[in-house]
Amino acid sequence: MEQLAWEIGETSHALRRAFDRRAASLGVTRPQWRVLAHLGRAPGQRQVELAERMDIEPITLCRIVDRLEEAGLVDRRRHPGDRRAWQLFNTAKAEPLLERLHALAHEMGGEAFAGCSSEEIETARELLARVRGNLANAQKSEGKGCTTAQLALAWVLSRGDDIVPIPGTKRRRYLDENIAATELSLSDDELSRLEEILPPGAAAGDRYHAQGMATVNR
Repeated sequence: MEQLAWEIGETSHALRRAFDRRAASLGVTRPQWRVLAHLGRAPGQRQVELAERMDIEPITLCRIVDRLEEAGLVDRRRHPGDRRAWQLFNTAKAEPLLERLHALAHEMGGEAFAGCSSEEIETARELLARVRGNLANAQKSEGKGCTTAQLALAWVLSRGDDIVPIPGTKRRRYLDENIAATELSLSDDELSRLEEILPPGAAAGDRYHAQGMATVNR
């Protein structure tokens, strides 16, 4: 199984490199065409969802989307159910570019899968879909997939629009994590589980011990 996983990864890299060479002629980079392709398949994704699917940091995706938005290829819109979240859509200007990218992908696919029957290709698709499903289920069982700090910020933000958390940090990576927490949504069930773990009123008292409070209050 280890060798098969390695071969799948190497094949994926080879396909991406081949497509990169073709897409370069259209003036788009790999991150840019990946964003356009993802939004073409599933319009209206939130930035945090798309970053997770692309396996990149939300702040990195933000910069990519900024450039695509400046080029008039991507449009950001407020999420109708969550004013803190942004949804992403390809614009009409992106459609001709997407058509050319699809044509390149079709051409490359014909070269890559030459000699493979339609039955073999369909079997491969079914197996790969099953592998992705297995990995997705394994990830869900690991939990929410965020840091404790992000979970805490998401909980504070869920308390209401009149509450604004002010987290402090000295490191850039923690700042990126804090920003990503604004895109994290908690279901009613998840909120209930959090309140069971730490019910209201369970934490009370001064922030510091007596000696520490003496230095604050002087």
